[in-house]
Amino acid sequence: MFSSCVAMLEEDSSLKLVLPTEFVKKVYGDYWQKTKLMIHHESQRSWPVYLRSVSGESVITDGWRNVVRDLQLTKQTLLRLRIMDDKNMKMDCFVDNICGETFATVNRYGILKIIVIPEAYVTKCYTYRPVNDCYNIYAAGQIWKVETEKINDVYVFTKGCPKLFHDLGIEDDDVLLLMKTDNNTFEIKIYRRGVEVVFTNKEESEDDSVMEIPKDTYYKNVQFTFCDDDDSEDQLSSEIREGTKKEEVNKNIAVNENSNEEGKLSMTEETKKPIKDEVII
Repeated sequence: MFSSCVAMLEEDSSLKLVLPTEFVKKVYGDYWQKTKLMIHHESQRSWPVYLRSVSGESVITDGWRNVVRDLQLTKQTLLRLRIMDDKNMKMDCFVDNICGETFATVNRYGILKIIVIPEAYVTKCYTYRPVNDCYNIYAAGQIWKVETEKINDVYVFTKGCPKLFHDLGIEDDDVLLLMKTDNNTFEIKIYRRGVEVVFTNKEESEDDSVMEIPKDTYYKNVQFTFCDDDDSEDQLSSEIREGTKKEEVNKNIAVNENSNEEGKLSMTEETKKPIKDEVII
């Protein structure tokens, strides 16, 4: 069973919060409409709300406005809702993609297989000491080691991430939450279309070197415009709700590969054609 989901507060004036219907049905069954819940926050405050179906969407309403007002939530705040029991949820609020010592990021770099650390997180959590050269990533009882690089003034996890992505089945547009458990370790949670991914045992990659990406490839292909873009939250919201966007770099690579294959085929066919002798009249 799913234990949590993520949702985006589209408007701070909204009277409802849209949840993934897949998550709601799995947790509360087919007859979840008009379910009364209590939402709890780390500030020790709680609010009664209702789950309802509005225009085909599963939403939290009837009290949601009080949650937004009391916590002074702003537009495009990422929210994680964790199931406590069938009548209670705990809510975490990610402002600028940060909640305490946990950060949220979106896997939107396709074949590069990297994890971007938000600039605001580095500023908040690493003011008095530098970012480590390497970290442990914990999930499903296992640990993966990743290295840190600073690319275009942005910190990212690079070496070790391809193996992590392979073993955990991380896909494009997945939302990743990384919770700092100590100075050297992060626990990772993966959300696909807003729903927490339940880890399954995949066959681990044996040869790490085969899966690693050359360092110069990062510098040539990575553009971290979303890190300081005013529309970054809008992109995150879109990817949570749709989960269908693909990286342009993947498309370009595919187009180039097709073009090369077509070129090779054309050259092969030309060489196979018989050469006609010239006819002199």
